[in-house]
Amino acid sequence: MPTSLRYGLNIDRDYVLPIYQRFQSVYGALALVIHACVFYLLLFHAKSWARAVRVGYLLNQAQMLAHDIWTCFLFRGYTLLPYPINFCAGPVCTAIGGYNAMTIETAFMVQSICILLFMLLMMHQQIMPPNSHLLLSRKTLAFIVCGLYVSLSLNIVATHYAGSDPPDKEHILNVGLHIQ
Repeated sequence: MPTSLRYGLNIDRDYVLPIYQRFQSVYGALALVIHACVFYLLLFHAKSWARAVRVGYLLNQAQMLAHDIWTCFLFRGYTLLPYPINFCAGPVCTAIGGYNAMTIETAFMVQSICILLFMLLMMHQQIMPPNSHLLLSRKTLAFIVCGLYVSLSLNIVATHYAGSDPPDKEHILNVGLHIQ
């Protein structure tokens, strides 16, 4: 039931949220088809690429597929601004709770960043001349990637331990928001 809030803040909640939820379902279905095509191309038509780059792209696509399934079908989150609310309409949120779902979302983000940085580092090493002083050893590459992964993984821990409801959560949900 639409309610009027000051400054038109109900428009996002009452009109944009239903459209966004429909868009998520359509995007999710299209993303599954697109990821299947990309996996086919990477597995059967990218044999000339360097092995590390091809593995990086495969890992990236696998992570993006998992994140699209999570976002479009399981989590289905939407931030209702300016309220400190992340509206979650997916089945996972009711099963494990909103903060655990946000921790999983943060883990997906960290994974995508780490895989992308790994791919960029591998491509950088592929284009370097063999006698360049910027060519790194495998131990140095492993140290850089592991160091980045550990430092970025602290975001997952921080999300889990720092997440909490705003003090006026019940007031926001009962008075201002009537989300069905």
